[in-house]
Amino acid sequence: GMQQQPKIFSQDIILLITVGQETGNLSDMIERASKIYKDKVERKLKRYTMLVQPIMMVILGLLVAGLIFAVYTPLFNLADAV
Repeated sequence: GMQQQPKIFSQDIILLITVGQETGNLSDMIERASKIYKDKVERKLKRYTMLVQPIMMVILGLLVAGLIFAVYTPLFNLADAV
């Protein structure tokens, strides 16, 4: 059963479903378990987006700086040649 899969299901979810089976409220307990998992996923996603946003801004800034450098370097070389 679910107890043999500890890596997939956390202990609190296994307990919720066990209680649901014993009391006959399995659908309510599964719904509650899905809400717990949904909240966990949303928290992790929020954390990752907070980490990725500054990194993306730095990469974007470096790309823009490289583009400006690539455009203006030949212009300065032309000005020196004249």
